[in-house]
Amino acid sequence: MRRFVELERSAPGIHRVKRVVMAAKPPMGSLLVAAPAGKTDAELLQSVIVGDRWMSADRLDNAPVERRGRVPIGLREILWSGHVFNLGGYAKANREVLLRVRNSVKVQLSQDDLKDMDRFVDPTVTAILRTLKGEQVSMDAPLLRFYTPKIEMERRYRICWTMMETQRIHHDFVNRLNLYYDEAWIPTPWYCQVFRDSGVKIPLHPMPLGVNTQVFRPMDGGQFPSCELVTTPNAGRFERPHGFTFFTVFQPTFRKNTPFLAEAFEAAFASDPDAALVLGTTAHGTWANAEVKRQVREKARNARIYVLSGDFLEQDLARFYNASQAFVAASMGEGWNLPMCEAGACGKPVIVPRNTSHLDLVDDSCGFPYDMDGTATVPGSERICGWYDQMPFSRLGKNAKEGLVAAMRTVKGSYQAALDRGARFMDRLRRDYTWDRSADRVLDRMAKLWG
Repeated sequence: MRRFVELERSAPGIHRVKRVVMAAKPPMGSLLVAAPAGKTDAELLQSVIVGDRWMSADRLDNAPVERRGRVPIGLREILWSGHVFNLGGYAKANREVLLRVRNSVKVQLSQDDLKDMDRFVDPTVTAILRTLKGEQVSMDAPLLRFYTPKIEMERRYRICWTMMETQRIHHDFVNRLNLYYDEAWIPTPWYCQVFRDSGVKIPLHPMPLGVNTQVFRPMDGGQFPSCELVTTPNAGRFERPHGFTFFTVFQPTFRKNTPFLAEAFEAAFASDPDAALVLGTTAHGTWANAEVKRQVREKARNARIYVLSGDFLEQDLARFYNASQAFVAASMGEGWNLPMCEAGACGKPVIVPRNTSHLDLVDDSCGFPYDMDGTATVPGSERICGWYDQMPFSRLGKNAKEGLVAAMRTVKGSYQAALDRGARFMDRLRRDYTWDRSADRVLDRMAKLWG
């Protein structure tokens, strides 16, 4: 057994010891930190951590008032923390915003990747990011962490730019924000309110993400590579998808709701040989694709559904979006839904649930949102993410299925009208949700902090 202390935040960069705990190791997601050797429990309970330095609470309390809880904020410098070298949405967003912000301010990158996957990143971008890792900002530079909240003990102003996919935010996620950060940035106003209602006390600021409109744009000549057909009597055949094609891109987890999408597509197009659905799975490992195919075959037999798997570069994705006629999703929750925005930037009609971040991005004037059937927890979701444990997701049931079927049929049956909505969504993205606009928002907020 080892000694740990549970901390509570009393001011920016200052944490007081709340209690002493004996444990073999900290529970997953706990707010416990190892207790220093050589101090009794009584001494620990009278201690504070200022930045990463331990001192007695009396020493801090007797310091001049103007020196307590004050965190100087360095001018025009940022210590940036997060993933940069993988294919996930966080890494893509970090890269895109970093490349723009570093043109205006000095940035030091604290890379959070477990391993580099820079073979998927442009070599020029990789070289820039590695240069940023070698930069040195002052101890007064604010920390901007663009990922999930972790224990941050440095005595500097700390910002967490983060998101979640549930209808309520897990108490541990909330506690980490309240304890270790001075403010949080959330991509959409709807989710800002969810974070507030879940108990986040620090200031929250809507900070939308973006899309690269130089890569994702309408183009002629896009086509799919050979994909595996997993339904119909020809299941197992590899061919280029043809006809009126719906496309979606996802990591194959329960949240993306592949069985529901397959069931709805079967209901909509089982007797329509012209319609096809391509499931683009950014999965690592054959087991994930096998599971996706099993789920599809349980729900669909006659409608044409393909699986396209692999590691897709942005240029690949842009080609796939342009090869399709529409984007469709059946997610139980999204913090932003970057694939939807990328498809929309290519001018494609988007069909998405009327839930979570979609509520701030897509309405009936520029897309095809369909209604939910309330909320529900998902047994076993904590195995994917500990912060999903007992948290409600959107529930897609009978009403959602009817709405999705109707939306897909409407898009296919009245495609010119659907393209008109797609054009309005594309205009909205190009006006309000580019990576340039995201970087401008970051710099505007930082300018207010720098004063």
